[in-house]
Amino acid sequence: MPSAKPNFIPLEETLSQDRDPQQDFAFCQQTSLSWSQWLLRVEAWYAHLLEFDKQNWAVFYSDSAEFSAILFALWSQGKTSCIIGTNNPATVEDLNQHVDGFIGEFDGVLTQPLISPKDVISSDSHQQSFPILNTELPLIEIFTSGSSGKPIAIHKSINQLSQELSSLEQLWGQQLADSNIVATVSHQHIYGLLFRVLWPICAQRRFHRFNFEFIEDLANQLHTIQNFALISSPTHLSRLPEGLERKEIQQQVSAIFSSGAPLPETASQTAHDFFQQNINEVFGSSETGGIAWRQQHTDAYKHWQPLPNVQFRIDQTSGCLTIQSPHLADSQLDDEQWYETSDLAKSINASSFQLLGRNDKIVKVEGKRLSITAMENRLLAEDGISEARILTLDHTVSDKYKRLEIGAALVLNEQGEQQLARIGRRAFSLLLKEKLLQQFERPLLPRKWRFVSGFKRNSQSKVLHQDLISLFMQDIPAVIHPVITQQTNTDDNKVIFELVVPKELSYFDGHFEQQAILPGVVQVHWAEYMARKCFEFPTNFTGLSNIKFQQIILPGQDVTLELSLIEKEIADQGKSFAINFAYSSSAGKHASGKLAFA
Repeated sequence: MPSAKPNFIPLEETLSQDRDPQQDFAFCQQTSLSWSQWLLRVEAWYAHLLEFDKQNWAVFYSDSAEFSAILFALWSQGKTSCIIGTNNPATVEDLNQHVDGFIGEFDGVLTQPLISPKDVISSDSHQQSFPILNTELPLIEIFTSGSSGKPIAIHKSINQLSQELSSLEQLWGQQLADSNIVATVSHQHIYGLLFRVLWPICAQRRFHRFNFEFIEDLANQLHTIQNFALISSPTHLSRLPEGLERKEIQQQVSAIFSSGAPLPETASQTAHDFFQQNINEVFGSSETGGIAWRQQHTDAYKHWQPLPNVQFRIDQTSGCLTIQSPHLADSQLDDEQWYETSDLAKSINASSFQLLGRNDKIVKVEGKRLSITAMENRLLAEDGISEARILTLDHTVSDKYKRLEIGAALVLNEQGEQQLARIGRRAFSLLLKEKLLQQFERPLLPRKWRFVSGFKRNSQSKVLHQDLISLFMQDIPAVIHPVITQQTNTDDNKVIFELVVPKELSYFDGHFEQQAILPGVVQVHWAEYMARKCFEFPTNFTGLSNIKFQQIILPGQDVTLELSLIEKEIADQGKSFAINFAYSSSAGKHASGKLAFA
């Protein structure tokens, strides 16, 4: 069992209160960082930043300990930390017009100064004392997708974050006690920033400096971690490994948290069984901060419960959840001190509610926010696309739960139709994905694509959502056989086919992402399929031999398939049959082998 609950220090007093210099602060597999060592990094950053007359700094760095030292140094000087979820080229390009400088891991074209942590040298002794942080200035800036399609900067004060951290400690502090904090989510988003960095700093809990990409990675390091609380997401908790030894994990884990998107109920139960711990889901947003929590697998907390000091009601006109919360800025509140969210909801009772979906064009996929408008606008920027519609689709992952996917329905102009005909659906959609990756993270990319000549419209000339959904309910005809351009029978037991490998072949899906190739098993299947068009032989397959794959076969390639039938009499066993096959092209030999039947 965890030991007694540590002392909690408000966020604004983190640097001004004395602590044990040797107290463990953060760790990773190789090293452990003490409070004194971390404070030296804050002082080093503080001194370095004094050399720059800059106010707004974009911060992106993978080491949570160094990342937090940068934030506290900025805040101590009354400077704003702009925290972004990704450092891709499109984001950096936009930030050039918004911030005065960059700190951390950035590539691409920067028009503002860049500071790398390796350029900031710590001294051997402490030289700086820090006052209480200013709680009212908007020192934190979180970027989130706006309904207009452009990212919106959400400003937050130290006071807002401090209030929320106090609520988390009030609700779960005793359960966590002195647990080590580990995470599968990034601190570059508000949930990770609060739960895996700022909360443990205030509560004097040791935290891991880096993300665990998979639960298996965490399991492999349990001998160095022990007694941990896991900050995770639906992405990870919905995909728990089947064969992992769970006993040690169950003995060491003290709490599980999930946020970013609702966890499917069956996944919540599966995760509870896996960890033998309650799964605490937290609901909120960058704009609102934390709003509520639940434990779906329990009867008492099955529905959303407001966090401490948060009140809710349902607006009778819009049906949206409306809240009073200390995690909000005063500017967000109306005259009655309430804030209306974009989440449709209904009350279960006076102390709990159920979410019914969103009423705007911001959706969450894999725990990440996506502006539908932004993605549609990005697609419309391509010369070959005249209309674009992005929509969410329920995808059945298993009989236990569903996953939200993005679908893209596009109307192509003449240029786009010519390109589609020339390179095929798969290559065309991959090309569009590469364009979208300049602005969006990979989990947000469309998984399903439909290319149509036009959208159906009603009498008001509007495209109905249900009509778009129906496009994805219609299966694209499966292409599973080659196109035969010529057949030559040289004798009764030999035939030569001239083939074209269709670019739209179903077997190319997932084989592979970078370059589609014709799987070897399909080549063998085609050899038998084409042989049965020409020869009579038994259906009883007895073996495969002399298989050689010399060169890959690509979409749209012209190939020659040569087949020959060999019959043999075997004493006391009747006849045996063999099909020799060979694929070739102007590039040379591709594959050959023998199929045996009896």
